[in-house]
Amino acid sequence: MSQYIKIFLLISLSLFSIKSIASDAATEEKPKLRTFLVIGEPNAKGWENAVNNPSDRQAVMADVFKNLGGELIGYYFGLANGKNYVIVAMPDDEFLIQAMYLVRLPNDWLHTYTMIELMDSATMAEALALTKKMRAGNTGD
Repeated sequence: MSQYIKIFLLISLSLFSIKSIASDAATEEKPKLRTFLVIGEPNAKGWENAVNNPSDRQAVMADVFKNLGGELIGYYFGLANGKNYVIVAMPDDEFLIQAMYLVRLPNDWLHTYTMIELMDSATMAEALALTKKMRAGNTGD
Protein backbone atom coordinates (compact mmCIF):
# COMPACT_ATOMS: atom_id res chain seq x y z
CA MET A 1 0.00 0.00 0.00
CA SER A 2 1.45 3.34 -0.98
CA GLN A 3 2.35 5.96 1.58
CA TYR A 4 -0.33 8.30 0.18
CA ILE A 5 -3.06 5.71 0.68
CA LYS A 6 -1.91 5.00 4.24
CA ILE A 7 -1.91 8.71 5.12
CA PHE A 8 -5.28 9.26 3.47
CA LEU A 9 -6.79 6.26 5.28
CA LEU A 10 -5.40 7.42 8.63
CA ILE A 11 -6.80 10.93 8.19
CA SER A 12 -10.08 9.58 6.83
CA LEU A 13 -10.58 7.17 9.71
CA SER A 14 -9.76 9.91 12.22
CA LEU A 15 -12.30 12.21 10.59
CA PHE A 16 -14.83 9.39 10.51
CA SER A 17 -14.37 8.73 14.24
CA ILE A 18 -14.99 12.39 15.03
CA LYS A 19 -18.00 12.48 12.69
CA SER A 20 -19.52 9.30 14.15
CA ILE A 21 -19.32 10.68 17.69
CA ALA A 22 -21.07 13.86 16.58
CA SER A 23 -23.66 12.00 14.52
CA ASP A 24 -24.62 9.71 17.41
CA ALA A 25 -26.24 12.73 19.04
CA ALA A 26 -28.04 13.72 15.83
CA THR A 27 -31.24 12.18 14.56
CA GLU A 28 -30.98 9.23 12.21
CA GLU A 29 -31.95 11.02 9.00
CA LYS A 30 -30.18 10.49 5.72
CA PRO A 31 -27.68 13.33 5.22
CA LYS A 32 -27.80 15.57 2.18
CA LEU A 33 -24.97 14.65 -0.16
CA ARG A 34 -23.04 17.05 -2.39
CA THR A 35 -21.43 15.76 -5.56
CA PHE A 36 -17.91 16.67 -6.64
CA LEU A 37 -15.66 16.07 -9.61
CA VAL A 38 -12.05 15.85 -8.51
CA ILE A 39 -9.44 16.22 -11.25
CA GLY A 40 -5.87 15.33 -10.47
CA GLU A 41 -2.85 15.43 -12.71
CA PRO A 42 -0.04 13.37 -11.19
CA ASN A 43 3.51 14.63 -11.60
CA ALA A 44 6.50 12.37 -12.39
CA LYS A 45 6.74 11.25 -8.75
CA GLY A 46 3.03 10.36 -8.69
CA TRP A 47 3.26 8.36 -11.90
CA GLU A 48 6.39 6.60 -10.65
CA ASN A 49 4.47 5.54 -7.54
CA ALA A 50 1.51 4.36 -9.65
CA VAL A 51 3.74 2.30 -11.95
CA ASN A 52 5.60 0.76 -9.00
CA ASN A 53 2.35 0.03 -7.09
CA PRO A 54 -0.36 -0.73 -9.67
CA SER A 55 -3.85 -1.05 -8.21
CA ASP A 56 -7.50 -0.50 -9.05
CA ARG A 57 -7.81 2.99 -7.52
CA GLN A 58 -11.61 2.84 -7.44
CA ALA A 59 -11.57 -0.35 -5.38
CA VAL A 60 -8.97 1.09 -3.01
CA MET A 61 -10.76 4.42 -2.47
CA ALA A 62 -14.40 3.23 -2.32
CA ASP A 63 -14.17 2.20 1.36
CA VAL A 64 -12.43 5.46 2.29
CA PHE A 65 -15.33 7.55 1.01
CA LYS A 66 -17.91 5.15 2.46
CA ASN A 67 -16.26 5.48 5.89
CA LEU A 68 -16.59 9.26 5.58
CA GLY A 69 -20.32 8.94 4.97
CA GLY A 70 -20.00 9.45 1.24
CA GLU A 71 -19.89 7.41 -1.91
CA LEU A 72 -17.30 6.99 -4.62
CA ILE A 73 -19.34 7.17 -7.82
CA GLY A 74 -16.52 6.70 -10.29
CA TYR A 75 -12.75 6.79 -10.69
CA TYR A 76 -11.49 7.32 -14.22
CA PHE A 77 -8.30 8.06 -16.08
CA GLY A 78 -8.28 10.25 -19.18
CA LEU A 79 -6.75 8.55 -22.18
CA ALA A 80 -3.51 10.22 -23.22
CA ASN A 81 -3.99 13.30 -21.02
CA GLY A 82 -2.31 12.19 -17.78
CA LYS A 83 -5.25 13.11 -15.52
CA ASN A 84 -7.59 11.20 -13.27
CA TYR A 85 -11.24 12.07 -12.73
CA VAL A 86 -12.98 11.07 -9.53
CA ILE A 87 -16.69 11.62 -8.87
CA VAL A 88 -17.77 11.47 -5.24
CA ALA A 89 -20.88 12.25 -3.22
CA MET A 90 -20.03 13.61 0.23
CA PRO A 91 -22.10 14.69 3.23
CA ASP A 92 -23.01 18.38 3.35
CA ASP A 93 -20.22 19.21 5.79
CA GLU A 94 -17.92 22.07 4.80
CA PHE A 95 -15.14 20.96 7.16
CA LEU A 96 -15.13 17.41 5.81
CA ILE A 97 -15.23 18.66 2.21
CA GLN A 98 -12.35 21.09 2.79
CA ALA A 99 -10.33 18.38 4.56
CA MET A 100 -10.97 16.04 1.63
CA TYR A 101 -9.56 18.70 -0.70
CA LEU A 102 -6.57 19.54 1.49
CA VAL A 103 -5.48 15.96 2.15
CA ARG A 104 -4.06 15.61 -1.36
CA LEU A 105 -2.13 18.89 -1.50
CA PRO A 106 0.94 18.15 0.65
CA ASN A 107 1.83 14.74 -0.82
CA ASP A 108 4.05 16.15 -3.62
CA TRP A 109 2.60 13.71 -6.18
CA LEU A 110 0.41 16.10 -8.12
CA HIS A 111 1.10 18.64 -10.82
CA THR A 112 -2.45 20.07 -10.64
CA TYR A 113 -5.49 19.31 -8.50
CA THR A 114 -9.01 20.70 -8.79
CA MET A 115 -12.23 19.93 -6.95
CA ILE A 116 -15.48 21.11 -8.56
CA GLU A 117 -18.93 20.83 -7.00
CA LEU A 118 -21.42 19.48 -9.53
CA MET A 119 -25.06 20.45 -9.96
CA ASP A 120 -27.58 17.95 -11.30
CA SER A 121 -29.64 18.77 -14.35
CA ALA A 122 -32.93 19.27 -12.44
CA THR A 123 -31.32 21.82 -10.11
CA MET A 124 -29.78 23.59 -13.10
CA ALA A 125 -33.25 23.81 -14.67
CA GLU A 126 -34.46 25.55 -11.49
CA ALA A 127 -31.53 27.97 -11.65
CA LEU A 128 -32.29 28.71 -15.29
CA ALA A 129 -35.95 29.37 -14.47
CA LEU A 130 -34.88 31.78 -11.71
CA THR A 131 -32.47 33.45 -14.13
CA LYS A 132 -35.33 33.95 -16.58
CA LYS A 133 -37.44 35.56 -13.83
CA MET A 134 -34.54 37.78 -12.77
CA ARG A 135 -33.99 38.97 -16.35
CA ALA A 136 -37.65 39.89 -16.55
CA GLY A 137 -37.40 41.75 -13.25
CA ASN A 138 -39.77 39.33 -11.53
CA THR A 139 -38.03 37.52 -8.67
CA GLY A 140 -41.22 36.87 -6.73
CA ASP A 141 -40.46 39.44 -3.99
